[in-house]
This record gives sequence, structure tokens and C-alpha cells, in this order.
Amino acid sequence: MTRAWMVLWVFILIPASAVYGQHSQEALKEMIFKEIVITAPPIEEPLKEKITKNALDFGTYVNMGEVLEAVPGVSAVRRGASATEPVIRGLGWERVQTQVGFVPIYGGCPARMDPPVTYLQPENFQDAEVIKGIPSVTLGPGGTAGRVMVSTDYKRSPEAPPQLGGWVTSTYNGARNGFLGSAGFKGGNKWVDVYGTVNGIDYGDYESADGKTVPADQEEVGGAVSLGFKPRDDHRWSNGIIFVRDNGIEFPSVPMDSEKTTTWIYNTTYRMDFAGKTLERLQVDGGFSLLDHRMSNRNKPNRSTLEAVATTSSDSYAGRTLQDWRLTPSILLTTGLDYYNLERDGMRNRFVVASGKTFIDHIWPDITQWNMGGFSELHIDLANDWHLRAGGRIDGARSEANAVDDTIMAGTTASTIREQFVKYYGPAAADVDRSELLGSGNLLLEWQMIEELTVFVGGGVISRPANSTERYYAFSPAPGGYTLGNPTLDPEIKYELDWGVNWAKPWGLFQLSLFYDWVSDYILPTQIGTLGNLPVRGFKNVDAQLYGGELAVILRAFKHWSLPVSLAYVRGRNTTEGKDLPEIPPLEVRAAVRAEYGKKVPWWVEFGGRFAASQHYVDESFPEDETAAFAVFHLYGGLKPVKGLKLIAGIDNLFNTEYSEHLTREAVFSVGDLVAGEEIPAPGISFFAAARYEF
Repeated sequence: MTRAWMVLWVFILIPASAVYGQHSQEALKEMIFKEIVITAPPIEEPLKEKITKNALDFGTYVNMGEVLEAVPGVSAVRRGASATEPVIRGLGWERVQTQVGFVPIYGGCPARMDPPVTYLQPENFQDAEVIKGIPSVTLGPGGTAGRVMVSTDYKRSPEAPPQLGGWVTSTYNGARNGFLGSAGFKGGNKWVDVYGTVNGIDYGDYESADGKTVPADQEEVGGAVSLGFKPRDDHRWSNGIIFVRDNGIEFPSVPMDSEKTTTWIYNTTYRMDFAGKTLERLQVDGGFSLLDHRMSNRNKPNRSTLEAVATTSSDSYAGRTLQDWRLTPSILLTTGLDYYNLERDGMRNRFVVASGKTFIDHIWPDITQWNMGGFSELHIDLANDWHLRAGGRIDGARSEANAVDDTIMAGTTASTIREQFVKYYGPAAADVDRSELLGSGNLLLEWQMIEELTVFVGGGVISRPANSTERYYAFSPAPGGYTLGNPTLDPEIKYELDWGVNWAKPWGLFQLSLFYDWVSDYILPTQIGTLGNLPVRGFKNVDAQLYGGELAVILRAFKHWSLPVSLAYVRGRNTTEGKDLPEIPPLEVRAAVRAEYGKKVPWWVEFGGRFAASQHYVDESFPEDETAAFAVFHLYGGLKPVKGLKLIAGIDNLFNTEYSEHLTREAVFSVGDLVAGEEIPAPGISFFAAARYEF
């Protein structure tokens, strides 16, 4: 499918739906479907997409990553069926800062089998926010690609009467012949709000449209509790704790599978509001994320010659204090300090069957990274409906590796990790500890031309130090060869420009945003040498540019009909070497037609499609291959037959199309019906059904 054909879909469907209409008097603020998530963004945050509890409770999402794929401008790298790693406007990995409250979350596998969003089950949260550009400096350091922020705080209306209720859900997924379910309770009184849930998943392999079996077994359990206390009308103390335990997940794109992962996440906030005072708000946030991860090649075909087991840990701790100062009726100043600390370690045991020898190698050589920052941000209401936000922050970052003098096996030769750093990156790599002073800031100007129409323009700079894998990954086997971190990497600095318009009317919602990003010292994964006949991959700094935009539209055609359409495009270039950047998603369009009827028994039906262009802008040295265009369609429906009961069913890949996502990584071994190096196909036609009962 060509780009011209996909764009034509947009310009055919939009006018067709706008010809007729019987509309309500209120502006359309939000429409959420399984495949389309489009919201009217709040003033002062035009590039923030909020995903409400209504969308999170749809009942078929395995984790937050699958929810995010519906947001225009957000794509996902997959190394397993549900291992979705967000890519925002062409930038992924830990450039996307994932937070629960203010706590940053990190996975346990350096090969990215478990991006942080895979530990965020939708039922465990109250809402989520995706920030694609011009972020508030109060949110924390880093995040050169954007942020995924979820909230555990279950907060009822102050006027709500005392009550306690609950729910149960069950979902059957035909693609993976398994079940997903949850149960929980929620309620409270004048002084406390409480929410609790337990959930589990048991999914199997899937088949592509051509009948290829793709390994995808997954067993997982988890739960969450949220407690919000109201000691006074102007005080609130919220607490959220999350537990996730995976008991085995298969990853065809990684040389190991997950055997067991245990994750605990806790976040807390105490907020005090002082109406009419100069100090309007005082807030303290804190928490931690503790993750223990075990992976092995037990189900891989090389098990007969090499037995490998790896255990890793990723523990993060964070805190913030924040104050709002009302300087004048039109000027608000926000100030604060924040801190986070990340500790990572990992060991890999390898037993070579032929020689009977065992090798123990570091993955992360006992690393610590911490950041302390201060921020200040002004919000100024200007004359004639203009608003200005201006903020800046300064961060001090420190990175240390405490086990770089331990011995590792580099091929058949023993050496230390430090010696390998020097061999591939030069004498400067002998000094592995690094202190860095970083700055970030931005300006955002908005003009609310009329009540329903806002135009914005903004620019800023965001910086981040190299992460633990980019800087310290030990000389260890990785997909397709070996990978070695680079202690000499400079911080990555992104300069961004954004422009856009948001228009909400009773008959529809229109959002358009365009961006241009220039990244100085972009950290690029690339080949840095060979060992025998295997490549050695590492990291280096280059300059890069990215540009593109997103269009999101929802139109109400007729009284009971609506049409959501979204389009996203990004182009990324390595300007230092005159090449394309890797892992850039292709042009994509999503469109659907939805009908909603019924008063006593409400029901709805939706038919839609997703259209991806071919992607021939690739970095062959990454390595990655060109992928073909595809179009896939879905048919969904739901009803509420009785009070409290919601039923949903649907068919994905309605016409059983064989296709591969560009960002899904290739098979590393010949497993299932896959051949090593083959593009992994997506599931073929499949049926799902979900039920949710609230009481």
C-alpha cells in the first residue's frame, strides 16, 4: 500500500462523515476505542495524551505498551508477542522515561525483552499520560523521547457517599488460545479511598495468516493496592503498591526466555493545598521499584551445546519536593528538587557441553547511576487569551561501575571488562566513572483564539546521560554476536521545535502537531568490530535529526455514528554519516467507523483498519531490513445487557493478512516455524471475547 493511498483514505473519510450531523451542545472531549485513543488535551499541555480508566478497563490489553500503540505518534518495538517497547516520534529505549507516579521504572534484561511498560498491567492503574514533546521540567530528568506516566491514585469525588463495590473480568484471546482475567474492589468514605485488584494471564503460541507457529507462551500474575487518606480537606496522602510475577515468557527475538521475574513498585505523595495563600501547594513524592529477573536458553535450539542462565536486578529509588507560588493572579511559579538512584547488576552462567567448562560473566558490572536536580517553571496568563510556560532545570548525574576489573570470557580469551573497554574505545575508556552537569528547559506559547480552538508553538532542550547498558554493558553474548558498552559516551542532547493546533467542537475533534528535533551526540548502537566470525556491537555518538507530525480527528457523522482517524509520520537521519536512523516506524494511518445505539440495552459496533506504508529508510548496519506495506482490518462490538455487565467481542486481522511489523525484531534462532534471521509475522485472523461485571 502506497503512502498516497493511505493519505487518500483520510481525505475521503473525513469529508464523507462531515456532510450530515445531529450533535450535542458540548464539545467533543474524548473518544476511546480499542484501536484509537484520541483526547482533547488540556490547556498548557498540548502534547499530552491522557488515557482514562475507561480505556484501561477495555479488558484485552496485556500491558500498558499495548494500550500506547493506539496513541498517534507512538509505535512499539517487539521482541516477544507482548514485549512492547514504546517508540515516541522515532525515539525509543530508555529515552522514553516510564514512571509510576514520580518513580522511574527499569527492566531486567539488557536485550530489552522486558521494557518497563510490560510490568504495568492496565487494571493496576487509574489513568496514564503520554507526553510526546515540550515536557514540563517538573516531571524529572531525561526523557529525550518523551514520557509514559501512570497513576495509581484512586481518588473519588469529595461529594461521593460511603460505598464499597467491586468487579470481575475475564477475556479469551483466540490468537494465543489463552485467558486474561482480574478481580478487585474499590470504594471509601469521607476519610479514605481504597482500590485493590489481582490479575493473571495464561497465553500460548500464535499462528500467522500463513500458518507459521510463533513462540509466545506467557504466564503472569499480579495485583495492586491504592490507599488515599484525607486527614484534612486540603490535605491528601496517596499510596500505591504493585506486585508483578512472571512465571515464564518466550521471546523469539532474544537468545534467552524469561523464567521468572518479581517486581515490586511503591509510590507515595503527600499534597497540601493552601487556597488564597502565596504558597498554593506543597507536595512531596517518593517511592521505589525493585526487580529481580531470571532468564535462560532452556527452550532455545542451542541448549544442546550451551546452557546459559542469567540473573539480573534493577532497583530504583526516587523522591521529589514541589511548591507552587502564586506571585500574582496571573503568574504561578513552581519550584522543587528531585533525586533518583538506579542500581543494576547481572551475572550470566554459561556451561559449554563439549568442553564441560563453566564461564561466569557480568552483564552489568555492579553499576550505580544517580541524578539530583533542581527546577523552576513559570506559568503566565498573558493578555488576550495567551499563555506562556517557561521552565528550566539543572541536573548533576553520576555513573559508576564497581566490577569492571572482574574477569570475563571474550570469545576464547579471558580478560577484564575494563581491558575490553580500552581495546574497542581507546585509553580514555579506562576511566569508567563519570560525573556530568546537564541542563534542560523549554518555552511553550499558547493562544486560545476562541473557546474551542488553541494554537501552540514551543521549543526546548532535553538532555540525558548514557544509560547503564549503553555505558557499561559487559562483553557478553547478545543477539547476532556480542555487545560492549562505551564508558566514553557524551550526554545525548535533543533540541526540539513543536507547532500545533487543537480544535474541539460538538461535532468533532481535530488535532495537528508538527515537530523538528535535532539531537546532538545521539547514542547510536552500531558494529564496532568482529570476534571470529561474529560482530561486536557497541555505541557511539553521532548527530541526528528527526521530523514529522501527527494528525488525529474524530467526527460525529449522524447522531449515533462517529469516525476516528489518525495519521503519524516520522523521518530520522544520522546526519554525521549521512544514513537513516534505525528503528524508525513507517507512515501509519488508522481509521474506523463506529455506531452506538440503544438506551435500555446500549450496544456498539466498530469496523476499522490500520494501514502501514512500506519502510525502506533503514540502517542496514543496525541491522534491519526493509518491510512491505500492509493493511489489516478489525470488527468489534459490545453491549451492556444488564446493569453492571459489559460484554465485548471482536475479530482482529479480519481478512487473515500475512504481514510483519517493521519494529518487530527478527528471530534470533530457528524456533517454532521460524528460521533464524526471519522477520517475525504478526498473528493471523483471531477472535476475542471479554466480559466485565461491576457490583
